[in-house]
Amino acid sequence: MDQPLSARCGKCGEPVPEDHSPCPSCGATTRNLTRTVNDELTLRSSLGLIATHGSGEVFHEQYVGDSLSADGVWVREEWVRDKDVDLERHKVVFPDGRPDHRHEGRLTEKRGHGSDKPELRAQREELARRKQEAHFARKLLNDRARTEFVAGAEEEWRRRTGRPMTAEEMERVLRRYPGDV
Repeated sequence: MDQPLSARCGKCGEPVPEDHSPCPSCGATTRNLTRTVNDELTLRSSLGLIATHGSGEVFHEQYVGDSLSADGVWVREEWVRDKDVDLERHKVVFPDGRPDHRHEGRLTEKRGHGSDKPELRAQREELARRKQEAHFARKLLNDRARTEFVAGAEEEWRRRTGRPMTAEEMERVLRRYPGDV
């Protein structure tokens, strides 16, 4: 739930009225405006790399990071596939106490295992759907945070100047936006 905008003196920090009157404590006219937006956010991260030969053929793939498992649990996953040395190494760490999954072997011997099994297709599709939902939820949260940032800046600008922002002034505000999560 969003909290209302609150104003404090920019010099002494005492609560002040939202109009342009001087601070009753120190006489300053600067204001610090605060609006609190409460939402829960869990950050996930991952890093992947692909190496290719000059011909463009992929010979090395690597991934480390958070991944949504087929049963809907976020896990820590690390894997390496290197065709030049015929190696595959895979490790999954479950946060709920289940034993870690570890596999190391030759790529040329791996057929019909893991997600290569046709019966896991529905799980892969569900995983893709959930990842897409998470992406859209993060986008909505970022859009909301950006909108609140701009709304607060516009509100303060109108309070200080008595007029709406010009396009140039809005551009300066947007350059100060700290960025998406």
